[in-house]
Amino acid sequence: MAMYAGILTACESRLAHFAYGVMLITTGGRPEQNLLATHALLGRGAQAVVFAEVGASTEIARALEAHGVPWVSLGENAGAAGAPSLSIGRPEGAVLAARYLLSLGHRRVAVIARPDGDVVDAVKQVVAAGSRSLEVLDARLEIDAVQAAMGRWLERDELPTAVISDSDVQALAALRECAIRDIAVPQRLSVIGFGDAELARRTYPTLSTVRVATAELGSRVAEAVVAGLKEDKSPAPEVSVKLIVRESTGPAFA
Repeated sequence: MAMYAGILTACESRLAHFAYGVMLITTGGRPEQNLLATHALLGRGAQAVVFAEVGASTEIARALEAHGVPWVSLGENAGAAGAPSLSIGRPEGAVLAARYLLSLGHRRVAVIARPDGDVVDAVKQVVAAGSRSLEVLDARLEIDAVQAAMGRWLERDELPTAVISDSDVQALAALRECAIRDIAVPQRLSVIGFGDAELARRTYPTLSTVRVATAELGSRVAEAVVAGLKEDKSPAPEVSVKLIVRESTGPAFA
């Protein structure tokens, strides 16, 4: 994801000021791969570890503690307790999106996110007073499965009037399904993503989304890593997010 590329670049640049380098391993979020990757990093002499969107399991936390290696969790899935956790702003962005949609008259809202995650909880709090229902599509599914499930949603008689997604990729999949079924966006369905990927500005209609201050967040990740190496337990500051309104959102369909 382009958003994470920006975060990583800023993190690497900031860590260079402290004379630290960066090693990168991708795991696809699978727990067994996360553990193997952790042991691989420890074997290569990693002095600290950042988990992006995967969290540190209890087993991983024990391995890190046994080696005296601090870690930082980035994203919604923080994992085991005992380390700083930095939000990438998804819940905060979801609140901005939900409030904006309510201001446009939307009362039937759907969310593409983890059913048990902070994004769903954040949207529930905003729409509880004004929405008849809040539907949730599990964002942990593969993108093809998300798109297929979105297609089944769109075949029903009564549709949500707006969709909030916790990633631009899934929001773009929703736009594609709408195009396939001749469902006008935003006249019939409004869509908001998260991340402000380059494609969000290139698709038709252009995608309303939530922009994350990636350079700021990357620097804060680096500073949290350095603080962990110094055994500084100061709480991590919140990251800035901004709602970017484009063509994919409009007043609720009557």
